[in-house]
Amino acid sequence: MMLRRSYTLAIVWAAGSLAACTDDTEVFDRPIIQFAPASAMDCPQGGQVVLTGIDLDQDGILSGPEIASQEIICAGEPGDRGLPGTNALILTTPEPMGMNCADGGLRIDVGADDDADGILQAAEIEATTFACDGADGLDGLTSLVRTSPDVGAACETTGLVIEYGLDANGDGVLQDTEVSESEILCTGEVGFESIVITTDEPAGANCPIGGERIDQGLDADRSGNLEAAEIESTSYVCDPLRRLTRVSAEPGDTSVQCPDVGGTRIEIGDDVDNDGLLSDPEVQETTFVCAGVDGERSIVATTPEPAGANCSDGGVRIDSGVDTSQDGVLQPNEVTGTTYACNGVRGADGAGGSAVRVSAEPAGANCPVGGTRIEVGPDLNGNGALDDPEVASTSFACDGNQNSTLLEVNDEPAGANCANGGRRIDTGIDDDQDGILDAVEIDSTSFVCDTGSTAVPFAILTQSLPDSFSTVAYDQELAAFGGTGGSYSWRISAGALPPGLSIDGTGTPSTDITGTPDTPGTYNFTVEVTDFFGSTATRSFTVVISLPPCGPNIGLQVGNMPTTVIVDSTFSSATTGVAADTSTSGYVYFVNDGSTIDRFDKVTGVTEDVDALIPGFSALDTNYIYIDGQDIYVTSDDTLCTNDCIWRVSSDAGMTWSLDVLGDFTTLAPNDDFNGMVVYDSTIFAITDDTIEAELYSMPASAGPTTLPTLLGTFADLDECQGLAADDDYLYTLCDETSSGTIEGLVRIDRITFTYEIQQISPLSVTSATGGQLYADDFDGDGLADVIYLNGDSNNDYYVCEPTGPLPLFFNQLNAGGDDEGMGFDPANRVIWQIDEGTTNAFSLD
Repeated sequence: MMLRRSYTLAIVWAAGSLAACTDDTEVFDRPIIQFAPASAMDCPQGGQVVLTGIDLDQDGILSGPEIASQEIICAGEPGDRGLPGTNALILTTPEPMGMNCADGGLRIDVGADDDADGILQAAEIEATTFACDGADGLDGLTSLVRTSPDVGAACETTGLVIEYGLDANGDGVLQDTEVSESEILCTGEVGFESIVITTDEPAGANCPIGGERIDQGLDADRSGNLEAAEIESTSYVCDPLRRLTRVSAEPGDTSVQCPDVGGTRIEIGDDVDNDGLLSDPEVQETTFVCAGVDGERSIVATTPEPAGANCSDGGVRIDSGVDTSQDGVLQPNEVTGTTYACNGVRGADGAGGSAVRVSAEPAGANCPVGGTRIEVGPDLNGNGALDDPEVASTSFACDGNQNSTLLEVNDEPAGANCANGGRRIDTGIDDDQDGILDAVEIDSTSFVCDTGSTAVPFAILTQSLPDSFSTVAYDQELAAFGGTGGSYSWRISAGALPPGLSIDGTGTPSTDITGTPDTPGTYNFTVEVTDFFGSTATRSFTVVISLPPCGPNIGLQVGNMPTTVIVDSTFSSATTGVAADTSTSGYVYFVNDGSTIDRFDKVTGVTEDVDALIPGFSALDTNYIYIDGQDIYVTSDDTLCTNDCIWRVSSDAGMTWSLDVLGDFTTLAPNDDFNGMVVYDSTIFAITDDTIEAELYSMPASAGPTTLPTLLGTFADLDECQGLAADDDYLYTLCDETSSGTIEGLVRIDRITFTYEIQQISPLSVTSATGGQLYADDFDGDGLADVIYLNGDSNNDYYVCEPTGPLPLFFNQLNAGGDDEGMGFDPANRVIWQIDEGTTNAFSLD
């Protein structure tokens, strides 16, 4: 099959006019780009021929010798997985007078946008032509081109409308009446989407007790659904069968295994029909515990079995043996057999697991000289005991004094006894009473063979574990599937976890690796999981623990050690703004409960009422204070604010005070909450909030009362925005994104497009009346923030590393002590000042 590229055509125009230089005698020769349909032979899927050249006869059409070059651009064939085609770009740049064009002209480069960045790079140029100017002539009309998306349904997918013509009115804009030609270029068709559908699989031939059915195929009809005819493959993940045990009496008069004396039959198998009972066809393993014939007493001891390797949900441990010491107690060295009656997993209907009841059995038909009655059944009412209606099976361990009967279970390799491997069960009398079933003591051997039809082998499903930073909490799940016995155990079988992390040794079908790593490095280790019957599965992992990209006291970042300053003031419950001046022994300013502006000495803590010093100033509803060098600003959302909400109150760092009104917000933001401002590049940026949306404004720092601020952006999805910071690329604030429900965090706004992205920071709170503040610290002086310090509310101080990078950004808690409010960065001492509302103190983070 012929491989063709699918293009979307975009034209990149270099700065400069297309008009040629002029003199008094001749009209310039106009360069033209012209489009024509491609032939079916050249483009089976359709396409365009791009012609370039000089319009020598000034008729607006390229023909014959006027054509300098042509390029054929074909529409792409449908892809297999729906990927769009590569964009084609045309870049035109002025060509100086020289070898290519004696009188100058245009250089026209054409190529495919292989890296999809929207820019035609030098390595992507596939063809170059030149549209040369003629000799200087009379002033001509400028040729203009404009492009727009195809909105007329001319393209099945997407396309581009390209229009060009002469600038007849000389306004530099191509008007509709000036368009002389237009073409539409369509993208290649979108391929078929691959769809995977997962549905429940009922119990049946595919899965004995049900599971999941996985269908996969291509959405050929583009309906968004995977139809039956579109399914290409189907697989199943089946639920594992439950392992059940059945205990019953083995009569001596008919038993081959326990002739004359009888005993106990223990049967094990999978619950194929999922009814909670082990039926005869489901029995896979059978063992016998035979009673003695002399006077020694057989004893059965039961103890609670906690949740763990033997019983995933707990149960009862059943030990049996002969009371050789005749003390009436089954000693550890007298135990000859141990089984477990495990609780079932609690179902949705509230029914319990299984239960066991053990009681004395008097001499009689069941045990000629007495013994023990063992009753087993499901704990249907969930009371933890076996009630009479719940008894499903009864067995007896009768007294006697013959040597103990031993049972031993071992793996049987694939071979003559079991084609697919299985288990070998040996039983016999412990003639030498050493507690070990020796080879000469084996009386009978049976085999429980594997069927070889297991659909999913025992394996660790988790493919990889994520990397992490040191000092950052780590909690990752490991999952396995396919084991038997209802209980897994986990361990590190090779290598070692990163220091500070540990693995939970139990868990079915999954476990967790948790902790806080404290040592950077690359760690290779192998995890092993073992099921109840000893089958194992392993998988190797690599985890890289790195130093955080930034952190307290790393480089020039502010540290995490608070230094207290006793302040002779009682703070309110709403400190809504904190700012520090540029003097090492100067002042820290704060807005107290939106009604007063105060300051305290950085060294002595002595406070002073500031708003009383400002002529004509009322601090009612003042909520934010900002210092830029010698200038001190305040904002207000006072309902009495009729024509402004930003003031400059000092231009000499608080030596003298005045009230300079900045900007007229009367019609732009009447009664909005002014919750943050910043001065950057001699420009004031301010963010406001009302019941509908957040708004971002700018105006010169030299603005006056009649200056009309510029509305930069309106954000209907942002609410409760608090604080503002800036660097060369972004503006930063703290907001609640209402369209996403509960996302609260750092919002960065692009300073060119004024679009925003949000980084959720939990448990940051920005919706309280105390608001929030933040500061962008550019300590390497490259114009981009290296770290942002932010405070949402009490005990919500964080630092965000490299905030101009791709989301998600790395963040961590900065300080968790005190009822801290505000975030006033002190550039002279490189500390952060905050107010502790729970005391009469302030403190700095150094």
